[in-house]
Amino acid sequence: MTIYVLMSGAVAGSFLVMLAGVGWAAPELPRVFIDTTLPSVTGTTFIVNCPASPCAVADLQNKINTAALADPNLNHQIVVQAGATFNGALIIPTRADGTGWIIIRSSAEASLPAPGTRVAPANAINMPRIQAPGDTPGNPTPDIQINSGAQINSGARQWRFIGLEVQVSDGVPKQSLVNVGTGAETSVSQLPANIVFDRMYLHSFSTALSAALKWGIVMNGTSVAVIDSYIDDMKAAPAQITPADDGESKALLAWNSPGPFKVVNNFLQAAAVNVMFGGSDPNNDTLQPADLEFRRNYVRKDETRWRFTIVMVKNNFELKNMSRSLVEGNRFEFSWGATQPQEVTQLGYLVLLNVRNQDGGNSNATVSDVTFRLNKVVNGAGGIQFLVHDDPNASQNMQRVLVENNLFDRICSMASSPFPSCPTAWSNGTNGRLWAFGSYSQTAPPPNAAQDMVFDHNTAFPDQSPTDAQDSSNQVFLPPPPPNEFRNNLMNGGLYGVRSDFFAEGTDTLTFCFNSVPFNRNAVIGRASTVYPANNFFPATVDEVQFVNYAGGNYRLEPTSPLKNRGTDGLDVGANIDLLDTATAGTISGVW
Repeated sequence: MTIYVLMSGAVAGSFLVMLAGVGWAAPELPRVFIDTTLPSVTGTTFIVNCPASPCAVADLQNKINTAALADPNLNHQIVVQAGATFNGALIIPTRADGTGWIIIRSSAEASLPAPGTRVAPANAINMPRIQAPGDTPGNPTPDIQINSGAQINSGARQWRFIGLEVQVSDGVPKQSLVNVGTGAETSVSQLPANIVFDRMYLHSFSTALSAALKWGIVMNGTSVAVIDSYIDDMKAAPAQITPADDGESKALLAWNSPGPFKVVNNFLQAAAVNVMFGGSDPNNDTLQPADLEFRRNYVRKDETRWRFTIVMVKNNFELKNMSRSLVEGNRFEFSWGATQPQEVTQLGYLVLLNVRNQDGGNSNATVSDVTFRLNKVVNGAGGIQFLVHDDPNASQNMQRVLVENNLFDRICSMASSPFPSCPTAWSNGTNGRLWAFGSYSQTAPPPNAAQDMVFDHNTAFPDQSPTDAQDSSNQVFLPPPPPNEFRNNLMNGGLYGVRSDFFAEGTDTLTFCFNSVPFNRNAVIGRASTVYPANNFFPATVDEVQFVNYAGGNYRLEPTSPLKNRGTDGLDVGANIDLLDTATAGTISGVW
């Protein structure tokens, strides 16, 4: 049985920690959780006023430079006039080693939502604005550059930003708003350290497609946190930023840092990949990304702005290289595949866990120790795509992944779906998969397969297939031991059920693609029991499941449901909806 304990405290937050698994190597949680408790001011206060906007950014930069030279063991603050606009870019300098912080904060911070509550665009009136122009050819310049250093302990350190609006000052395309580090660092000691973005509002010049903005915050530092913030309208088309640019917009990304990272209670909206860790190779093994806390975020795409347009669209959350991540209590929403010739998209998966040795120089790339639980993954052409080993570049195998107590709703690919939970088609019928698996490296040394992957107590409504082995010539899971398992999941069987390209539905696919993975006490709606292992349930329709209100989206089970208390652990088959609703209660509003 899985046991949850609600924890609290400044460092731990309020997440649920799994204490006991069932005979398998459970994922390791992040080894470090960043403490974002707001420090009190013990040193100097620097005031930056601006009689009339636009203001000289040099005045703010001079105060930043002066504060960086102040006693490094005291907590200083720079109070910036709310409502003022500073035209130009800022550079956050390196500091002497010490325990003190420098806080750059709005003078109207008291009028902003309290810590723990997300800001919104309406709060911009109480924020100073930092805005730099779009990039000139060959010279990408972020609005805020947080410097790294060339010597031991020489990077920018202990900087906290509270209640700032950051945007582009014109409609010229721009690569990024905030860069933590440069991506060129070759040692941990060179990286910026202890950087917190608190109640920030980052966005483009306008929602017009011509006003391209590729990246929000590049997080290549150690102990980088983004909390209670609103990052919106990252979008670009291929070749729009530069002639060779791929157009992959992102709200948050990192590839050259060992972490830890904290991303809690944010609105994160980008057209291509809202959040990505990996995507480029780190400069050496000491800079492999690790230790991610990702909770309580609303991660979405705006279909009204970007669907049927030329902007690049991919997925909402992607791990290409990450060890030890807790992904909990989030809402991932809206992702689609191309249905018109001008669209540049992938297949519309909402989440990708894809091991990638991106540039061919990082054979130690891994996606391992992933705890993905209590999330709502809704309104997309596909649920999660797993690439458990890279191709053609060698990588490590995916290992220790728990997907538990999540809701995957309206995973819809077809224009006229027969399933009531699919009112909108998110692709042209080419997806509709809940969990799709690949293990592609035919020439890499075996075994090229995952281990310790458990899917437990999920409720899901895909319109084509709950489980799909995309590359059926390879085994996706290693044979036991160690164990892998699908158990206690309540899934719409869709058109094809548990399938693969080369083998028959059900037992054959589980045998030949997943090394006879245990498949226990799952309910597969609308599929025939004769082609599946015993000890599972096959309600012919959703009516036979006896949901409290299927049409209304209440997927709790009625007391008379044949799936009530029928899980391997004596609990209901499917997700614990009460626990799930509590964990995601504030994802849309940002109020907890």
